[in-house]
Parts: sequence; C-alpha cells; structure tokens
Amino acid sequence: MTDAFRAAQPGRYAPRNMTTPSPRRAERKPPIRRSGFSPENVPDDIKLGIGELITQWSYVSFQIGVIIRVGFGLAPDTGFALLSTTDVQPLCRALRTLAGSDKWIPAAALREELKQLADDVQRKKDRRHDFAHGVFGLAKSKDGRAVFVRYRFGDVRERRKSLASEIVTTDLLRDLADEAYDLGRRAQDLTVHLKALKRS
Repeated sequence: MTDAFRAAQPGRYAPRNMTTPSPRRAERKPPIRRSGFSPENVPDDIKLGIGELITQWSYVSFQIGVIIRVGFGLAPDTGFALLSTTDVQPLCRALRTLAGSDKWIPAAALREELKQLADDVQRKKDRRHDFAHGVFGLAKSKDGRAVFVRYRFGDVRERRKSLASEIVTTDLLRDLADEAYDLGRRAQDLTVHLKALKRS
C-alpha cells in the first residue's frame, strides 16, 4: 500500500487510540431494554483487559499446536489444517500423548517439561473461558458502589449456593493475561528446544 493511497483516504489508515470512542460508536442507538446493564455500561479498560486475556490465550493454543506439529513431524500446512480449530483441552491431550513416549521425543527432560506445560495450561484454561464466555452484569459493592461483575453459575450448580459473583477489575485481568503470557513464552521456548532436538 503506497503512501499516496493512504493520503488519499485521510483517517482510514491512521492508528486509532482504542480508549477513545470510534465515530461509529457515537452513532449507536441506546439499548432497547434498559435493564441497568448493557455492553455500553462496561468500561473501555475492562473491555481491553478481557481482549488482552483472550489474545494471550490464543497464542498459548497456537504455540501448543506448533509443538504438536513439530513433535509428530507434520508438515506446516497439514498441522494447521488438523489443529487450527482444536480447543485447549484436546490440544493438552495431544501434548501429553506426544510427551508420553520416546518414540517422538527421546529427551526425557524435555518430555517432562512438556507434560508440566500441559498440566499448567489445563489447570488455568478455565480462567480464559470465564471471560471469553462469561455472563456479566453490574452489582453493588459493600460500600454501595456499582461494580462490574462476572456471575459464577458453577458455584450454584456444584455447591447449591445462591448466585455468586466475582468483581472484575483491570488488575485482575492484567494478572490473568500475564499468566497466559508466561505460558505462551514457556511454550515458545520449548518449541525452540524441540526444533533443535529434531534437527540434531
């Protein structure tokens, strides 16, 4: 894309500050049902935090897929075709299968690290699902302030409690995104080690 082409369409290709409302957002109609909660009630920094969390987890899934492809000796296009729509849980199962035998990975230490990665991802993946598929709303805090919450229906189903909720803050989302980032970096480092092993 040439600079002349960009200049001919001012504003379209300029970077936009995600914290400022887009022109289209200003044109949106108000919610039909005013129940006290709508997507417009969610602060932008919360939306950005949820987006970052989901993005970091997408990279975790992608990198585990790379490990599986390299470990089993699949061509890149074949690996992508087989794994691109696979959820986190079956990816972890495939990773454990890969790490369960020296047929594919002769280095015992690397196999143990891959098993540990699968266990850690399996243990933490639900926090990604909490926000990617959560039910949100507004509630009152102990001091009477309106706070953004995620409702915890699992607590009701599993423990027969009344409906519980979790207050969602930017700090919480940042911590969860950092955890996912760390998992992604571990997966990336293990991919490098695995590729070096396959080349040797």
